[in-house]
Amino acid sequence: MSLIYDLETDIRYQQAYKKAKEEYEKKAKEEAAKKAKEKEEQQEHFIINLLKLKVLAKKAIADAANTTVDFVKKVEEKLIAEQKEEAERKNKQANKSLKEEK
Repeated sequence: MSLIYDLETDIRYQQAYKKAKEEYEKKAKEEAAKKAKEKEEQQEHFIINLLKLKVLAKKAIADAANTTVDFVKKVEEKLIAEQKEEAERKNKQANKSLKEEK
């Protein structure tokens, strides 16, 4: 008489299977989040380039980027803030170099 052992009913098999499944799902979520972030960054870069041209309206940019006008406005606000920071940084450097020359 032969003994038949069903591995799938083994408690250690089930524990290992559950752990592996959880790790796979966690990794899949992380990958999906990473891809979504990369896509959003690419979309932001595209929108920034279109905004810098100052030729298209926000609605046209949103249509070209396949996004909403609100997202285009958000990117524009971010771009303006970055430009202000850059201008302030350059101004501080210029003031610092002027003080050093005196």
